[in-house]
Amino acid sequence: MTKYLFRLILCFIFFTNILNASLNSWWKNRTTTEKFFYVQIPAYAGTLIYGYYQWEYGFKDGFEFKKNPKFFDVKTQGMDKFGHAWVAYTYSSFMADYLDKRGFSKSKSSNLGFLSSVTFMTFIEVMDGFSKYHRFDYKDEIADIIGASTGAIRYYYPNIGKKLDYRFEYAPTWTEGLGTDYNGQKYFIALKPSGFKSVQNTALKYVDLVLGYYGRKKLEELKATLFSGVSYNAAALVSNKYTPSNIFNYYQLPHTSLVKEFYTKITYSD
Repeated sequence: MTKYLFRLILCFIFFTNILNASLNSWWKNRTTTEKFFYVQIPAYAGTLIYGYYQWEYGFKDGFEFKKNPKFFDVKTQGMDKFGHAWVAYTYSSFMADYLDKRGFSKSKSSNLGFLSSVTFMTFIEVMDGFSKYHRFDYKDEIADIIGASTGAIRYYYPNIGKKLDYRFEYAPTWTEGLGTDYNGQKYFIALKPSGFKSVQNTALKYVDLVLGYYGRKKLEELKATLFSGVSYNAAALVSNKYTPSNIFNYYQLPHTSLVKEFYTKITYSD
């Protein structure tokens, strides 16, 4: 048994190396524009797979629009719109950075980053139209466009990116899937002292000022909350220089903020 297992491992390594060499050769011969499209395939494929299992994507019941959609959905306390905007904003920023690093102008990178983000988010929304649990919501599209355009503008003007972030914080509650686990999510804008030359070399670069929002649901109680405070700037620890692709410009580690609620509205679901 050991002899056959050893041979199997050797064959696997051999053929993997051949495949890897072939793929590297093929990839090197692709243009930047072609690569730009290819690197997005995993995002689309991942969405289809996740959507099929979590949101029951399918074509049995046909395509439907959401009836009487509200921009601030009481059921989710608006968290779905903040989420749409954040995903579109992050996608736009990363795609713009990908092109910028490969020789595209800042303007073209930002514009294509915006277009690729809106295209991807529209794809998600169209698939939602075929979902058992979600329907096409044009107000989700509005949130997507706002997020994608914010990401593009922030990328085109790096001085804005150095000083301001739109971040997502997530501490799983394990009661819902990632996309709908709203009780563990927070969204906020961070003002970063690290973006100001006067404090770049001081300890203040590790502390951000934040203004944010979260919605919570507990049984029939729905709570919408605005908060402000300070958070830990992990991006400044990873790199002394601002880099748009640093994940901590978009994601806040859970339990690394000290905030105070200054507005709370409680309602009850029907």
